[in-house]
Order: sequence, then structure tokens, then C-alpha cells
Amino acid sequence: MTTESIHVVPVVKVLIADDHTAYRASLRRLLELEDNVRVVADIGDWQGLERAIERYKPDVVLMDINMPTRHGRRDGIEATRHLLSLHPHMPVLVISMFDQGEYCLAAHLAGARGYYLKDADSKELVRALPLVAKGGLIPCSYGSCSTARSIHGNLGFDVVDSGLQQVHG
Repeated sequence: MTTESIHVVPVVKVLIADDHTAYRASLRRLLELEDNVRVVADIGDWQGLERAIERYKPDVVLMDINMPTRHGRRDGIEATRHLLSLHPHMPVLVISMFDQGEYCLAAHLAGARGYYLKDADSKELVRALPLVAKGGLIPCSYGSCSTARSIHGNLGFDVVDSGLQQVHG
């Protein structure tokens, strides 16, 4: 008799916060195909986000860069900052369609654990979720966001082109 070692991958509970219903639904379907990801909620407004965090206690929040704040402004950076003032240890990964380094840097300065471009390879996002849930920092999506990569390199982040690199912060 031989005993085989079974490697169990912990499931990451994800909350999607994006005001675009079709994108939320698509991202949910994509993530639910993964064995190690469970989408606990997808939310389109600030009030729903606050309630869902209390109710579902996600491991990671995927925050749209344009998520409406509690004041109704479309500002995911402010929403991230406010969320982290209420839940300082909540890992937030900002998702965006903007391939601009200023947004990536602003997300990190607001306390986000990473910045993911919506048109980047979805496998990168799936690989990033457990790293972010454990407190890792993901500088930006790979294959794009060259300005942010330059900014992060100047700040001392270890950014590589050949795959997802975890950086502890």
C-alpha cells in the first residue's frame, strides 16, 4: 500500500465590487470555474459593499477603480481608502480598464494589495488571489501597465516580466 500526498489548495473567498453589472456577472462566472476561488458576493454600490463585507467576510475584495463611494463619486481609490479605514487588514485588489501608472500607484498608496487590468490574462488574476489573501503585494498586471511598472521599480518593488511575483509589504 502506498499513501499518496494530497495537496489541498485553500479556497479564497472573493467579493467583487464593480458598478457594471455585465462585468461583475462575467467575472463571477470566470472565477467560479476555479476550484480554489469562491465568489461570496458581487456588489454594485457602496452600501451593498459595506453590508456584504460584514456578512461574508471575504478574503479578498476586487474593487473597481470607478466604484461609486459612499458620497456617490466614481472613485475606487477613495472607496478603497475608506474600506481600509473600516477594515484595515482587508486585502483589496483594484481592478481597472485604465493602463495608466498613476492609477496603479494611487491604488497602492490607498492601501490596495495590487492593481489588475481588466483586459489582462485572467489566469494572472486567479494566481494573484491567494497571494493577495495571504498579505502579498501584486505590483500590477503583467504584459501591460508599463508606466506603473516603471514607477514600482523606482519605489523598490521587484517586478518581473516572466510571471506573477509576490512581494511582501
